[in-house]
Amino acid sequence: MLNELIQQIPDWQTKSSQQILDHLTTPSIEFVDSSQWTWAGVASVAGNAGAEGLRIALEQGGMGWAVHQLGGSGLVLSLDTIQAALRMLDANGVPGMGQIADATKRLISIVEQNGLSVSLGDVDAALVALQLQAKRFELIANGANRWNAFCAAVDSWDGVAAEPEL
Repeated sequence: MLNELIQQIPDWQTKSSQQILDHLTTPSIEFVDSSQWTWAGVASVAGNAGAEGLRIALEQGGMGWAVHQLGGSGLVLSLDTIQAALRMLDANGVPGMGQIADATKRLISIVEQNGLSVSLGDVDAALVALQLQAKRFELIANGANRWNAFCAAVDSWDGVAAEPEL
């Protein structure tokens, strides 16, 4: 899988291992969790104190409807307005709200998107494998060209001249 990810990087052949690792590990892809979150999900990320802090903040902020929605079928927490509220609550000291905001909307890297953990050594090893693969393809292409030229020479051979050589 790492080899395929490397090959998707524009001009990967001209980049250093460190440049490739940086490209793969820099958060650049927006992750959005559009699932319906309930109180159980909130508590699993923010803990009991965070869930209770969110409940109190929502009720005090006139958002009792959101308290009920989180207790029912759930609420999409990645919506921009809700993200802004979560960030504000985090800034005001409600525990776990930054983690909830990040769990539902954040930038992720290519390797995180693909469930990988990659080191510089992994990239080095993948580049060696890719170079070997490219050399094999080159040898096969050269061999195919020679074979095709030989076949063409046999087809045009008149039987009198020297036999074609491979």
